[in-house]
Parts: sequence; C-alpha cells; structure tokens
Amino acid sequence: MGYRVVIIVLSFGLITISALSGIAPKEGPVPLYPGDHPAPDILEYRNGISSPWSEYFTFEPASHPKLVQLRREYALDDIVRHATNDLGRAVALKNWIAAQVRFEKPSPDVYKDWCALTILQKARNNESLWCGQCATIYQQCCMAIGLPARFIECGPPANPANHFTTEVFLKEYSKWAVIDPTALPEFNLYYTVAGIPQSALELHRHLVNRTLDLVREIHQNYDCSINTNSPGRNFYYLRWFTRMDVITR
Repeated sequence: MGYRVVIIVLSFGLITISALSGIAPKEGPVPLYPGDHPAPDILEYRNGISSPWSEYFTFEPASHPKLVQLRREYALDDIVRHATNDLGRAVALKNWIAAQVRFEKPSPDVYKDWCALTILQKARNNESLWCGQCATIYQQCCMAIGLPARFIECGPPANPANHFTTEVFLKEYSKWAVIDPTALPEFNLYYTVAGIPQSALELHRHLVNRTLDLVREIHQNYDCSINTNSPGRNFYYLRWFTRMDVITR
C-alpha cells in the first residue's frame, strides 16, 4: 500500500496526476510518458476551456488577433447565442458556415491562405470552396469562441484521402465528436448512437465491426440511418492533424 503524486506542467495547461490507494481514476487520455514504468492514474485535468488531449495537439489560442477579428467581424457570439451547451454551439456554427459557402471545386489560389477570414471573403465573392475550406473556416470559428476543434482526413478503402472534416470536443459529453460543416446537405451533419455524438474513431469501429445500423445521421432538418452512399462510410481510414495552428505557421 502506498501512493505517488506527480505534477506535470505543460505548455497548454496543468495536469495533476496521482495514484492514491482506493481512489478511482478519472476517465481520459494518459499523458505522454517514457513507457518504462506503470502509467499513472489521472484524477483531474486542468486545461481551462481546452480538452484533456491538448498535450498531443497544437491549437491557435482564442486570443490570436485574427481569431478575435473573426469572432467580432462575423458576430459569432450572435450565431451561438441561443445554444445552451457545446453541441448546440457547434451545430449552430456548422449550419451558419454551410449557408455561406458555394460548394464546387475551388480555383488553385484558394489553397494559398488558410486563414478563415481570407476564405470567408472568397465565399463572399461567390468563389467556390470544398470540404477542406469548410473545415478550416469551421475549426477557426470554433476556436474563436472557445470550442477545441481539430482536423480529420478520412476515406473508404478505395480512397483513403476522400474527405476532410472536423471533430469538436464537447464538454457536456467529455468526448470528441465529428461535426461536419461541409456545405452539402448530405454531408452537413453529425452522428449519434443512442443520442450520444460519435467521434471519428467510434465511427471507424462501427464501420469495421459492421454496427453502422446503430448510428444515426443528424442533419439540419432531419435525421436518418446510414445508407449505402452515406458520408459515414468514409471513416475506414482516418488521419488526425496534430497542428491546428494554420494561421501562425
């Protein structure tokens, strides 16, 4: 019988780690450690508005001047003002972005600047955008109002890099969930099982375990099961981007 207490200070918050006899550990990721000793139990995360996974990913801070400008210029707080939780805020932003974008193959110059302000100006000029630009706008809008969001590339066996979308960390569920802002009716959605929003990894597991019949697609005005042509079938291959600081890079 004994105990150990370790405190690790990270560049993105403070995590208190402990393994006290008789105390149940909190659910969450194990922080990076050498691996030559038993993994610590985690009792508490203290990362402010960020998710416990921030030690693995690099985000732009909400205080970045361009995110502050994005929040102010596009009145993001007004867009989410009726939402009562993170899922509501994430969905409100998703629906707003879909209404701003004309979805078609973009011109090559769209790929020169990944700042949401620049891309939204192109949308205002009626320039066409693709899923990558929708995800970029969405991720930065989320970060601007304090919702941690990260990029995912996914695809079926025949096309591993078929689609670019996002996951958002929802505090009320203590988990990541795919929220797709793509400006196409069949793609602008999120997924649930028994009412719980699903992450990319959960969707992948449903796909390979052949349990997609449990998953519901939640669209703006309706919900449905996953069919043969559903975007939910894109989660066979997954790639997470660890660098979300596309403005300052």
